[in-house]
This record gives sequence, C-alpha cells and structure tokens, in this order.
Amino acid sequence: MTQIFKNIRNRYYEKIISIPNHLYEGKDLVFLRNDLFFSILLITFFFGILAYIPSVILSVEHEKYAIGIIDTIAIATITYITFSRKLSITTKKIIFVVNAYILALILFIYLGIKGPATIVLFSISLLSTLFFSKRVGLISVAINAAVYFSLPFTINNLIPGPNFFNDLTVNAWLIIGFNLIIFNTI
Repeated sequence: MTQIFKNIRNRYYEKIISIPNHLYEGKDLVFLRNDLFFSILLITFFFGILAYIPSVILSVEHEKYAIGIIDTIAIATITYITFSRKLSITTKKIIFVVNAYILALILFIYLGIKGPATIVLFSISLLSTLFFSKRVGLISVAINAAVYFSLPFTINNLIPGPNFFNDLTVNAWLIIGFNLIIFNTI
C-alpha cells in the first residue's frame, strides 16, 4: 500500500507540480514541509471524495442542507488546489487551512460537539505547524481557543437549533476546552 501511494505521489509531483524525481533528495526543512503538505493534500483529496458522497446524502436526508453545501464547497476547493498548476505552494497551504477552518466552523455550528468539528479544528493547528512554522501553529491554537470558547455562547443566542449545552454544562465545556487547548498547544 505504501508503494502504491509513493507511485501516485511521484506521478502527481511530475505531472501536476512539475517536480522531477531527482529533486526528492532535498533535505531542507522547506522541502520536507512542502512534501508533507502534498502528501496530506493527496490523502485529503482521496479520502475527502470517499467521505463526501455519504455526507451529502445524509445531510439531505436529515435536512441539514448547509452541511451538504459546505461539504461540496470544501471538496471542490480541495480538488482545485490539488490539481491547480497556477497556485503557489504557499497559496495552496493557506487555502487548505482556511478551507478546513470554514468546514470546522460550519460543522461546529450545525452538529455541535457530537460532530467531527472539534477534531478538525484542533488538527488544523498541528497541520499549520507542520506546513508553516511553530509561530503559525501557535496563532492557530489562539484561533482555536477563540472559536471553542466564544462560538457556543454566540451561536446559542443567534441561531435557533444548535444548543451546545444540552449535553454539557457551561463549566464542563470550559474544563474540556481548557484541556483541549493545553493539549493542542503541546
């Protein structure tokens, strides 16, 4: 399986990104970060397509149209940055991270803590650190904290439907949030 992925990645690098095979031997941090980004981008593209189909079907079945729309936009964005030859690597990374944040926010609003939003939200800081730098990762942790601690209180007052505190008390939410932020910072 690993060899199959390496072959796909190598063909992707040659055809889409135009990186010849002999340049894989670069050892600098920027190259390794870019290589990691493209590997994760390809994995996200393939598994995103697999997750997209049942997600849209279920969102329509349960009349959660916003989730179906944002899933469509998210997978279209991932498809575009995966195959675009016009975008720089940095631009692709930024779009990838912003796309993940938007997806996490919509999932958080409509599914609350029962959905995958918390996992997506907190994985963004890890990916940001790996793709960019420790500074960008820490900024991402600060954004995560702001979202995690402010969104439920704001949404409960603005949008009818999602109630974040049906399953947890406010104190439990804060305790869990602080632990997640501390763990995310590490």
